[in-house]
Amino acid sequence: MYELNDTQLELKATDFINDYKNSSSAEISKIIAGMTSIIQENETAYEQMRKQKWFERIWYGITGKNKATVKEMQANRDLLTKYIVCILVKMQETITEHNYCIQDLYYSISIVCNTLDNLSVTVDNLAHKLNEKITSVDNYNLLITQIQNNEINSDTPLISLLDALSMLDYRIANDNIKMTSLKKTMEKEGFDFFKEIDILTYSNELFSLSDEKVGRISLFSQRHMENNRFLMYTNYLINEYCYLGETDKRIVRENGEAVNTALNNSRLNKNAVFVLNEVYNDLIKEIQEDIPILKTHNTNITTLEKVPDTRQIPVSSEVVIANTRPKEKFDDIFMRILTQRGLYKKHGVHRKEDSKWSVEMEYQGWKIEMCDRRRGKTNKFRLVDPYGKKCIRGSDKPASSCNVQQVKKAFEDAIYEFENQ
Repeated sequence: MYELNDTQLELKATDFINDYKNSSSAEISKIIAGMTSIIQENETAYEQMRKQKWFERIWYGITGKNKATVKEMQANRDLLTKYIVCILVKMQETITEHNYCIQDLYYSISIVCNTLDNLSVTVDNLAHKLNEKITSVDNYNLLITQIQNNEINSDTPLISLLDALSMLDYRIANDNIKMTSLKKTMEKEGFDFFKEIDILTYSNELFSLSDEKVGRISLFSQRHMENNRFLMYTNYLINEYCYLGETDKRIVRENGEAVNTALNNSRLNKNAVFVLNEVYNDLIKEIQEDIPILKTHNTNITTLEKVPDTRQIPVSSEVVIANTRPKEKFDDIFMRILTQRGLYKKHGVHRKEDSKWSVEMEYQGWKIEMCDRRRGKTNKFRLVDPYGKKCIRGSDKPASSCNVQQVKKAFEDAIYEFENQ
């Protein structure tokens, strides 16, 4: 076994990222999910992931050998975990090239924070950076469009439901209006929420899952499976099937090996039946109660170590890092979000006042006004404060237009951040 210091691990992690940074988003997503399952020290995951090419690259980096046995992985768990987390940290630096994977990495780090106890590993400001990036991912409108376009369809209802809900975060799940609209859209497109689906039928649904969705659904299942047999079974079946080559996939489908192993590991039998509405309600509750990784119970996010609490606070209270800073003004929050998302550029300001402006949204006297709207786009928008002062004006680019929904989403997120400081 090599003796590696932190600097050497970081250099090796950078080499790993360079080797895989040009891979498809689907492949990167599967790698993130696989690395996360290893951190959770699951023997089934060890057995499957040790055969993957990307894991051989990881193992070579810390041992000088390509192949690993499960016993070797268990014996070197701390170093293996430290190196994988180092890779995840480096990965967020290039995640802008793979926006598809932002939420995958978010789930991964959330699982890491919940899994590790006294192992000291550096993640720098990863949690903070991911929370900034996750607010810029507007999956809700994309999800509705995919359902309406039959890209998420009722022919495979359970895996489609899981596909849909794994795109949501706790903010959307706690928005009753959006969740009601989501369910109505699904029902309109043929989803029968009272339908019963046996476990073998569901297994065949999962066997048809496209590669680009494997990583996200695997991470979602890992994140929430502790008290959910459906997700536990999903996670084990993904590990037993989705990381195999095409020949082995056919073999384990035909001989029932993947299903039987997943059933045993999740303590289910072949007579198990799932009801779509029950699964929906359970998963929505899990997402609603999902604690953002900026909020933690007595955990040092920089080192992922548990630290003693010397203050007298109720057991149920949360220590929120953001609350140590002065409260940010609403217009400053909105401007920051606009800037982060490329929706505000100084050179894109329009100063003509002869256009007709309309109020699109309002919050505590603050108003978003737009003009020259057509086909969901606008050339100009501005924020007006409660006293009628036009304090922010802009468009996304000079002589260009921006999506109305993007600006409105930024306004909604600014409201959320302002109220939850």
